[in-house]
Amino acid sequence: MTAKKTPLYNCHQKCGAHMVEFAQTLLPVRYQSEKEEHLAVRNHVGMFDVSHMGEFFVSGNEAEKFLNYTLSNNVEKLKNNQAHYSLMLNINGGIIDDLIVYKISPTNFLLCVNAANIDNDWKWLKGMSSDFDLNLENASDRYAQIALQGPKSIEILQHLCDGPLPDRFHFSQINISSMAVLIARTGYTGEDGVEIFVANDNAQDLWNIFLNHSVRPCGLAARDSLRLEAGMLLHGSDMDENTTPLEARLSFAVDFSKKFIGKDALILQKTQGLQKKLFGFRLNERGIARAGFKIFDKHQNQIGKVSSGTWPPSQTQAIGLAFCTATDLKNGDEIYIDIRGRLSKASVAKTKFIS
Repeated sequence: MTAKKTPLYNCHQKCGAHMVEFAQTLLPVRYQSEKEEHLAVRNHVGMFDVSHMGEFFVSGNEAEKFLNYTLSNNVEKLKNNQAHYSLMLNINGGIIDDLIVYKISPTNFLLCVNAANIDNDWKWLKGMSSDFDLNLENASDRYAQIALQGPKSIEILQHLCDGPLPDRFHFSQINISSMAVLIARTGYTGEDGVEIFVANDNAQDLWNIFLNHSVRPCGLAARDSLRLEAGMLLHGSDMDENTTPLEARLSFAVDFSKKFIGKDALILQKTQGLQKKLFGFRLNERGIARAGFKIFDKHQNQIGKVSSGTWPPSQTQAIGLAFCTATDLKNGDEIYIDIRGRLSKASVAKTKFIS
């Protein structure tokens, strides 16, 4: 299958991006320096092409009822123009996908899903929808997305908008230079910022406006180090259909007061106890613990595997996330990670590495 190009592909070429295929889409992994891109977001502002993400519209009289059944979080608690993080679970409580739900009105919702899971998510939701009075639309090919992230992002963006920007986890439909966009106060970096949904035809103009305001374009490498440093999980690495929200420390996105797919399995797991659990770690020696590297206790018993690992430029140590069968580990406990045949010391840490 030929890799797709986002509406911003020509912009990336003009900026000298090194392109790679991700989720069957050609995307920039970096422009010049991963370090500079990471630090730009932490200290100033950076922007990402996230047009590969999926957009589903769910509308109709039973849209809210349908989403409350198929997703773990409670959409009834959302106000209009508010958003929240949620999970799509299978009957065993495994995470099919993690996503953001945007409530446009009581009968109209937007779901933003992971790029690699668009087809699978769509089939799952379509298969569950036949008993509900609603309409489903896969609009993933109609929209581009630009994420503007960093402590200066709101200040820069406000000068360009014709109205006030939304609060955290809210969204607004606003014009930028006469272009209609949906601006959501969300992100995947741990910094303040927005994710902007824009029609494909306007995407390049919007990108160039930000370039003209000294916003640095950033690639997938910086996006990954930023999200890991902020303790944000990546579906397919730190969670999947064989991982439950309890194991992945995502219980905050589960509302047990309502009925939803996978609820019974999660209640049973609560009763029986976890067989694995997600932990953070800091490497106490030089090196980087990559995904799949084995983890051992002080007796050299294997107790887990790394799910994500890197050394962000704003950290003095390599960091990572891992699933361990020793679910009683505490912050500061010493573990050992096999890095190319050598056991390197590491310490258990919180999953969020920035304050």
